[in-house]
Amino acid sequence: MLIEHLKNAGLVTGPHETYLSGESVAHVALTFSGWDYYESLRSGNATYRKAFMAMKFGDPTLNSLLDRVLKPAAQRAGFDLFKLDDRPVAGLIDDRMRVEIRASDFVVADLSHDNLGAYWEAGYAEGLGKPVIYTCERDKFQATRTHFDTNHHLTIVWDSASPEEAGHQLVATIRATLPHLAKLTDA
Repeated sequence: MLIEHLKNAGLVTGPHETYLSGESVAHVALTFSGWDYYESLRSGNATYRKAFMAMKFGDPTLNSLLDRVLKPAAQRAGFDLFKLDDRPVAGLIDDRMRVEIRASDFVVADLSHDNLGAYWEAGYAEGLGKPVIYTCERDKFQATRTHFDTNHHLTIVWDSASPEEAGHQLVATIRATLPHLAKLTDA
């Protein structure tokens, strides 16, 4: 079924069936379009636009901000913003996280809880040349700031009492950072 789908999409030729130790083996080959699509996936420039959310898991306030404000804001700019546990999959979470960050166009990293994982994921993305948009809860940002390696970067400061402004700032930041990929109007 998968091979038929890829064949119908013009991404592979085949299948050519052979036998190996008495077992049937299907061989397929990528077409030029298949190789182009593979390259776009490998470089993170696939047609499907997505962004990775690096954050502390299990915080109800942050989860609410993500679901009610940040995800809709990213969608207004043409991107699907997701966190790793949105789509649970078996396997090593570290490997999956690296794959998802590579396949994303940018990363949003919330630093409100000084979550070391969020800092690592942001650094990994920056090392890959991916833009990182930082967010932080207002009281935390004003009281102790974020780590010195990130406190000089643009940071969208949010307040749970009026989170809508963070959404507007996220849309504007995505559009300014990725104008060649983002949806530039709300229409």
